[in-house]
Amino acid sequence: MAIKDMTGSPSDPLALIEETDWASLEHALGPAADTRAALADLLNGTPNAQARALDHLNDPVHHQNSLYTATAPAALYVAAILSDPRTDTAVPYGGEGRRYLLRQALLDWLGSVAREVGKEAETTLLRLGFSLEDYPAFTEVRAIRPALFQGVSSLLHGPDPAIREAALAAAVWLLDAPELTHHRAVLAPMVRDFLAASSNRVYRATAIDGLDAWGQDTTSLVSPAEETRHERDTWGRDPSSVDGSLMLCKPALETTRKEDEDDVADDQALAT
Repeated sequence: MAIKDMTGSPSDPLALIEETDWASLEHALGPAADTRAALADLLNGTPNAQARALDHLNDPVHHQNSLYTATAPAALYVAAILSDPRTDTAVPYGGEGRRYLLRQALLDWLGSVAREVGKEAETTLLRLGFSLEDYPAFTEVRAIRPALFQGVSSLLHGPDPAIREAALAAAVWLLDAPELTHHRAVLAPMVRDFLAASSNRVYRATAIDGLDAWGQDTTSLVSPAEETRHERDTWGRDPSSVDGSLMLCKPALETTRKEDEDDVADDQALAT
């Protein structure tokens, strides 16, 4: 069954770039004036420029899974361009001639952003004594989840299995939004039968974590080795996140770089 009744709508990408005052927003390195050009390169740049734009999204716009005031408008733009044919390409990744599907990378990025505003992240912040109202970047991303889901859902039934997996994984985290939970019944069979069977361990972990959160039995989906990792909440998860949601509390001018390469990007690059 295809999802038809979307809530929210991705904005016009060109309008998002031109009408957003990027210099008034911040990412990990300070004012986000440079984000405008990076986002434009996702569609109009050479493959190398697209790769650099993707790097810009990962750091500084979403540095070490943190959220900044530039993250939400950048996410709206990414969701709005997902179906653009210019994202249906591969970009250089990591050297040695490896390449990464741009559309898949953008979906993975949206999923990471969505995860950082989920119930788990909220619980961590509250446990640490922080109020959500103190972090506008957090509440801004939460507010746009329906629009992000509309962009992601356009790729749930496409012909490329890698893109369908990435879209489903992103959708799992977006469906944490109360206004989107009614879509879980439609997506649950796809998550169970398709995403949970993925050869990508991060996508499998996302499927099982999502189904667990939706109150479904996942016993048959987890192997003994995976169950041990799952119980420790370490499989498929960047250890700097969740109790790394503490990153939300760090100053936007932090300049420490994350050196570890993204698991999903590595898996995809090695497969191409």
